[in-house]
Order: sequence, then structure tokens, then C-alpha cells
Amino acid sequence: MAVIPNFESLLLEVRQSLGLERLSSKKQEDLLNLDMSLTTYRALLESELEKVFDALELDTDARRDASLNLFDWNNFQQALIQRTWTCNASPQQVAWYMSGYCYAPAIGRILANWNLEGAFDKGMPGGEFWFLPSNDERTQSLVLPVQKVVAWLMGLLDLPMDKLKLDLGGKRAKRIDGDTYDSMERSLYNWLDGKTPHIQSIESYFPDDAQLEFKGTFQPDSQKSHAERFADAKAFLRHKGLDADSLRDQIPITQPGVIEAILAGESPVDIEQEFIRLLSIRYGKPDMRTVRQRLRVARMVQDGYKRLVKFLCPGIDPTCTDPYQNKVLQLIGIVETIYNITIGAYKNCDNRAEEDAWFESNLAPWDKETIFLSILPSRFGTAFQEVPELLTREFAKLDPTTPLEDLVPMDEANARRVIQAKRQQLKSLIDEAKRVGYLRGCVETSLPWSPLENESSYWVVGQVAQDENLSASARERVIKRMRELATTPGQFVGAILIELHMLLNAGVKERPVDVENRVKSLIAEAEASPGKTEWEAALLQYKAKHHLAQNDFKLAANLFRAALDASAERNCGSMRGEIARDCFAASLVNRRLSPRDHEKPYRHMLASDVIEGVVVTLEKTAKAVASYFSETLYKPYPGYPRQEVRFSF
Repeated sequence: MAVIPNFESLLLEVRQSLGLERLSSKKQEDLLNLDMSLTTYRALLESELEKVFDALELDTDARRDASLNLFDWNNFQQALIQRTWTCNASPQQVAWYMSGYCYAPAIGRILANWNLEGAFDKGMPGGEFWFLPSNDERTQSLVLPVQKVVAWLMGLLDLPMDKLKLDLGGKRAKRIDGDTYDSMERSLYNWLDGKTPHIQSIESYFPDDAQLEFKGTFQPDSQKSHAERFADAKAFLRHKGLDADSLRDQIPITQPGVIEAILAGESPVDIEQEFIRLLSIRYGKPDMRTVRQRLRVARMVQDGYKRLVKFLCPGIDPTCTDPYQNKVLQLIGIVETIYNITIGAYKNCDNRAEEDAWFESNLAPWDKETIFLSILPSRFGTAFQEVPELLTREFAKLDPTTPLEDLVPMDEANARRVIQAKRQQLKSLIDEAKRVGYLRGCVETSLPWSPLENESSYWVVGQVAQDENLSASARERVIKRMRELATTPGQFVGAILIELHMLLNAGVKERPVDVENRVKSLIAEAEASPGKTEWEAALLQYKAKHHLAQNDFKLAANLFRAALDASAERNCGSMRGEIARDCFAASLVNRRLSPRDHEKPYRHMLASDVIEGVVVTLEKTAKAVASYFSETLYKPYPGYPRQEVRFSF
């Protein structure tokens, strides 16, 4: 059992990867479980987000852009959480599908759009993603982000380690004994060896007053003629040992023969000038803020990468270069692919509409309907509904022991296998949708044969059973078929719960006369099954409604609270918000509104987008759920007189 990570849990992961001081266990638990007042929660969230921005030394514009992107992304994330069922998927399976279908594509898209406004990697080698682990084709080894940044810095310093170490640490280091420099030298070697640095070390080694001597930079003299600057550029290349092939990995001139022509003096002056400009950017002298910022970003990604490999791929070394064993490399491949296609769309098109069309045309059709559905511009208005349906279907297929599937082919040898699996996945989805539509269309009709009897998929029949437009008799037939097709205790209980939903949520006039006995019998049947653990929140909610219909307000309120707690064990679509609303309403009966008693369900209603309106204070929400209790939730069984209840706000 597992839940989709919410914004709060992901923020805590980012804090940890940055190496920031950890919150107390109690504060973390309260933050994740919404067990604090809304005012305290908002203040804490704002404070922790600012600490992340501070650690990354983002300027005002970058903070604004990051906040807007996070706001948009979190809105989609919340909509997805409210509509997805994680079923029996393990935490690893949930993290894998969420990363592949949502997080990695979104990161690639967001980073590319950020880079269009102003390159955040200015001065870094142009042939690779410096902030992501990557495979070095020459050595066939995995290079981690911190290794890349330290190598970049040492290339610009162009000094042996025993000399450059003496410039580290600024004035503070010079006031300490000489062992400090030896310690910093050992640390740099450790970073080059793949160790993850302490955040405090980055700050202390590269303070603003550090006077690093950059011997490997290129700064053209504006007072010189073009010919002299071009000669200086070629002299710099000779000093660095850079030829045309190696330069293609450093500056954004990758077309065959272009750099060769420039170095041979066979290019126009304007091309030579652009070459000099690009060289001066790549080998420009960075300030200490830039050095710290890049090391911190690299540290954050490297720590997160290592922990994700350990979590998703137990027993696999983070330096493993096989993407079918170290599956996190597939996620990195997704980020890089989406980043490059987004940049390509910008370069090849004249307006946003053309960019969106170009972007989608460069995605494989089977990927557009699966792993990249969440970022398709043409599906912007529907993805928040389509992606949860897709994920729920995938989670429903899994048991906790199912291996993580390969999401993308990372080489030609495996391309056919992975693509065939994706095509089969898409074919199955389309086929199931057609069968669901067919059954919905004919289940109400009197046919000489029974389409239900011919359908062998529990999932397909289950989708039809959830159709609120079915008549009671048709729905009973569908539920009966679900029971027949159930192959696990969990599926058996799932069929029972749909029947409970039909009985307990029907209007008073639509309920059968024997509704109480039928509900009691169904609850007993579900509780006797080992499959009840898969549906604990739903079963507790229906038990609460059963006792509420028997006028046992106190027990009903307690059961709703238990159901709300149980809903934290796995994602159950919109049910968590509905349970929170029921819990809030039932706990208000004959009691006074109290933040201590009612803030938690109110917070979960907010998080689940159950509350309508712009101003959603605790008091206004209490009045709304009180009306909901009287008009909708409270429906006594036949033979139970309707009780007068009071609400105090």
C-alpha cells in the first residue's frame, strides 16, 4: 500500500538532498498529515520554501518564476492525487509510475522553458546536462553531477590541486592552521571520486572573499582588433589542447565542419566573432556565487539520485550504467528527451502554436498516450482527468512483487521489446474502453443474450458498475457479474463496496425496504474477507454511514475519523475528500465548532478541493457541511425517526 507523494513530502525530499537541517520528526509528521492549523502550515511551508531558495541563492526573478512553476505544477499534482487510486501498488511502483508519467516529463519541460528566458547553465559545457548523471562513452562509467561541476571549475582554474587549494576558504581559512587546506584538498578529491559534499563545505570553501586564481579562462580584450582577438582565441585553444571534436562538446556549434572551417580561417568575420563570443562564455570567469550555486544544485541532484536508486533498485550500485538495472537512468533519459524537444520546438518555430504542434509531432504516438500525456499542450484541459485514469488502470494491474516495467528504450537492442510493450499497453487501453462503452450501452436493454456473461474482465465490468446513471436492477446485475469474476479477496470486497455505495448513497425514496439488513449483511461479508485491508477507508466510511442511518451519531463520527486516518494509507481518488467532509459534518452534530476538533477534516477538504468558493474559512466551511449533513448525509433507515440536531458555530 502506498500514496502518491504530495507537495509537502517532495519539499522535504528536496530539503534533505540540499543538506539542510532536518525538521523534527513531529513537525515533519504534522506537516505531511495536515495535523497543524492552516495558519501555522502556511507559515511553515513559506519558510521552508524560502530556505530552499536561499540555499540555491536564487535572485528575485528566479524565485518568482520558480514559485509560479511550482504553483502550476502543484495544482496539477493535487488534481491527479484526488482522482487516482493506487490500489495494491508498492511505494516503489507508485514512485516509478509517478516519476515516469509526471515528474520527469514536467522537469524536462520546465527546465527547457526556464532556459529559453536566460541560460541557467551559462558557461557550462554545452554537450551534456551538467546537473544530471550521465554515461561517459569514453570510459563507459557514470559521471555524477558534483564530479562534473568540480571538473568544470578545475578546468577554469587550470592549477594543480596542491596550489589551487591555497586559495580556497577566503580570509577565514587563512586564519586557521595549514591542515585546513589539506582537508579541503582531500574533500575536492573525494568530490571528484563521486562523494556527495556537505552543504556547509560548499559555503566555507567558496565564500565571496575567496580569491581564486583562474588560469584557464578566456577573456577577449575589447581594445584589440578582431584579428588579434581571434589569434588569442586560437592560442587559448592550443594551451588547453582543444580541437574541433572536443569543442563540439563545449560550445553550441555542432554542425559538421563548421568549427574546422573557423579554425582554418575559412569562415566569415561574423562567424569568427560569434565563435569568440561563445568561447568567452564557456571559459568565462565565474563569481563565487555561481560556483556555490552550481555545486549546490549538483549536490541536490546527486543526493536525490543516489537515494532514488537505492529506493527503486535495491542492490544496484548508483554508478551502474545499465538503464535496465539502474532504472533511474530511464527517468534521466525522459528529462533529457523532453528538454531537447522543447528547445528544438523553440528554435524551429515562430510562435507558440507552432511550437506546441512541433513538440507533439516529435513524440512517439504510444508515448503521447502514456508517459507524455501529462505534458501535451493539446491535452492541457483534460490531462488532469486522463492521467489519473491511466495511472489507476496501471496500478490496478500490479501486485507489490511486480517488477518495475521499462518505460523507454535506452538503446537499439531493447527498442523493439520496449516499444512493443508500449503498443500492447495502448491497444489494451483502447480495447477496454470500447468494451466498457459497449456494456454501458446494452446493459439496460433486454437482449436474447447477456453481454455481461460474455465479458471476462473484472476491470471492464467494474467500470460499468460505477456508472451512476444505471438503474438499480441493471447495477445489481453488473455487481453480481463482478463477484463472479473476482479472482482475489480484494476484488471480491471491491464488488461489495459498490453495492454498499448504491444502497447507502441512494435517495431515501430509492432505497429498498430491507436496506438496513442488506447493508448489515454486506458489511459483515466484507469484514470476514481478507480483502478488507485493501479497502479499509471505504469500508469504515460505509460503516459510519450505516450507524448514522441508525441514529448512532457518536459511533458514526468516530468511524468517520477512523476512515479519514485510514485514507492516508493509499490513494483512493476523491474518497479522501468526501470522507473528510463526512467526518467534519458528523463531528459537528450537537457540538460547538472547535479548531482542535475540526481543523483536520477541514484541512483535508481544502487539500482535496472539496470546498467550493473563493473564501473558504473554517467557519464558512462548517456552515456548508452542516447543511450537507441535514440535506444529504443524514438519511435514517426505515423505522428510525429523524432526530433533531443542532450546530453551534
